[in-house]
Amino acid sequence: MNERKPATNSLLTRAKREAKKATTAAKPYMENLDEQAQLAGYPDWRTLAMANGQRNAGEGEEIPLDPVLPPNFDNTPNEERSKAHLDRWWDRPFIRTISESCFEARCLNGGAWDRSTHLGVAPTVEEARVLALKKQAEWIEISSEPIACMRHDHLIDLVIMARRPDLENTVLASGIRPEDVPAVRAKLLVNQASTDDKSPAI
Repeated sequence: MNERKPATNSLLTRAKREAKKATTAAKPYMENLDEQAQLAGYPDWRTLAMANGQRNAGEGEEIPLDPVLPPNFDNTPNEERSKAHLDRWWDRPFIRTISESCFEARCLNGGAWDRSTHLGVAPTVEEARVLALKKQAEWIEISSEPIACMRHDHLIDLVIMARRPDLENTVLASGIRPEDVPAVRAKLLVNQASTDDKSPAI
């Protein structure tokens, strides 16, 4: 291994620049970042970024590009993730470089049980960020809708599923006959709309 260089901001900037130049469809950006880190005397990019004092490469951006993810980030059941892990990553989209003209938007949001969710790909970073915001907003809207859960007694509970694995589901109505579910759901939506209309403007 090469002699370890100080993990300065300029070293990281130069490494990112060189990694992007070398990125191709056959050799992704993160692989090139690891190579640049090894040239600087570090075993991989994550080690170099952490030596620089960064908890997350690209931290500070609303939707970071190629963040340094925790080990086994995409191979850990969501319910086994710590509160600190969820606070940092849950519902926070990020962008991963696939090639110089392909950027993938992902987010740990419950769309998958043990990994981040694929939100789509775009040809530029900025387009990927716009896509990430759009798809994540759609997911939050969909996952916030009440769903009908059948009980062992064949009655229905209308439930909003918890937004995070460390939170509890919200039961909106319990013990409904199946044939009454549409009417109860409609009433709940009307009541919610009325509450929203009465909320003070900010």
